[in-house]
Amino acid sequence: MKSKTLYLIIKISALLVILLVAVFVFYQFFLKNSIIQNFEESENIEGGVNSLSSSQAQQLELDGYESVEHKILNENTVNYCIGKKILAEPEFIRTISLIDQRLSEHTQDSQMSFHFKNISNCLEIKYTKTNHDLEGYFSFSDTDSGEGRLSIYVSSDYKHESDYLTAMLIMHELTHAFFFYSSDVKQLSINECQRLGDECDMQKLENLFGNFGKKIACYTEEASAFIYESILFDSFNQNEKLSIISRSIYFPDIGEIDSFNYMLNMRLQAAAECGNSSGQVDSVDCLIDVFENDIRTNPYYQEQCKN
Repeated sequence: MKSKTLYLIIKISALLVILLVAVFVFYQFFLKNSIIQNFEESENIEGGVNSLSSSQAQQLELDGYESVEHKILNENTVNYCIGKKILAEPEFIRTISLIDQRLSEHTQDSQMSFHFKNISNCLEIKYTKTNHDLEGYFSFSDTDSGEGRLSIYVSSDYKHESDYLTAMLIMHELTHAFFFYSSDVKQLSINECQRLGDECDMQKLENLFGNFGKKIACYTEEASAFIYESILFDSFNQNEKLSIISRSIYFPDIGEIDSFNYMLNMRLQAAAECGNSSGQVDSVDCLIDVFENDIRTNPYYQEQCKN
């Protein structure tokens, strides 16, 4: 009896290993695509990477502080978190360092890397008790977030998770923090321009901002957060990816893996709907649409987006 049971366990384990390898190989050859490059090239699409365009960034670098409008934009961007230091447990500081490293190494968008690095000094990341379905959230509350402070809360269930899975959750919430920061920087700059009166040209300031600080739809912002989570996953090496995928296969019912499973399922759906002959998703617009359309049907996000 024992030998039969042992044989059955070995057989099931072997099947699980084969399934794990099959999923990983499928991801590597059919899902891993040029999402990072394409998302960077979509800087001007609504809901894309809501930052300064490369031409605007180059113009700022060339002009420096030659105009009042440039000075206002530069100072409010750089000074937003000046003198601040991230307040978080050591494991969160490690994940922020991991995110910074991977964004710097695997993206060519220096503005995106700059802004994420800049706001990391303002972060306050804390564990909190949440319901089973909520892994973490960025707080938009005036008491939690504002100039010099950006608060992210993470489910206490993550205390025993790997840095890689935690980094993906933080990347998601960091995207919300970025949208909040960009909007806040824009409003602070507008306020200063209004205070200066005729010394500041409001239209010129608006033109400098472009999409940076632009208000976008709630569902689109949520879709962008999942895409940045996906970008971070693409930056991991094979062993790092395998550790998360194996976690998903062996322990699919544990809440902390839900966000990853959802992101991966949406990538699969996008590949089926608008993938090329190799199964790769070349269109970021398509990927955003797939995420956004599904998010719109989710009761949790429907309630959140009402507010």
